[in-house]
Amino acid sequence: MYELLTVITGVGDSAAMLPAGAGLMLWLVINGMRRDAVLLFAVLGAGAAVVLATKLAFLGWGLGIPALRFAGISGHAMLACSIMPIAAYFISRRAGVRTRIAAALLGFAVGVAIGISRVALSAHSWSEIVAGCALGGLVALVYLRFAWLPLRAAFNWWPIIGAGATVLIVALAGVRAPSEHLIVQMALHLSRHDEPYARPGPVGAAASGS
Repeated sequence: MYELLTVITGVGDSAAMLPAGAGLMLWLVINGMRRDAVLLFAVLGAGAAVVLATKLAFLGWGLGIPALRFAGISGHAMLACSIMPIAAYFISRRAGVRTRIAAALLGFAVGVAIGISRVALSAHSWSEIVAGCALGGLVALVYLRFAWLPLRAAFNWWPIIGAGATVLIVALAGVRAPSEHLIVQMALHLSRHDEPYARPGPVGAAASGS
């Protein structure tokens, strides 16, 4: 079970999700939808900035919600719950409206499953996962609401196939991005503290994971 949870949680790692997001942006650029590519970059960047701010606030200054064991929004949950629904919508975009909505909801459900795996592995508390899923869902909703995505545009599969293959390889190989370490170092630099704030309890140690 632990190995399965590790693979599931690995899908949401930034080492997998960032290349997946880049693949979606490349697909948009190749098909002449540069405005949508910029929009995708903007909304994902905004979501990542919110996650980073909450993590820096806790690690550098201890700003969190102790009663909820909240020490920063889960980056795994945010990325998975934003990119997975958008990718599912892309793939099903030539189908009917109901099918596209169902595909996006299925993608969101996958993101939620990744979030749950983070709790099962004691990398995050429930409050951090709920916040991450909610933020990721909002990012996906905003993008799909304002994206153009013409249904008759040419469909080049290679960027999406490449992104999907990258996600699987990274998850199965157990590759992890050094994001947690970098965030800790950034928090220490900004706060001028020698050690990051650590919360008591079974979840995490100095950092909450990504």
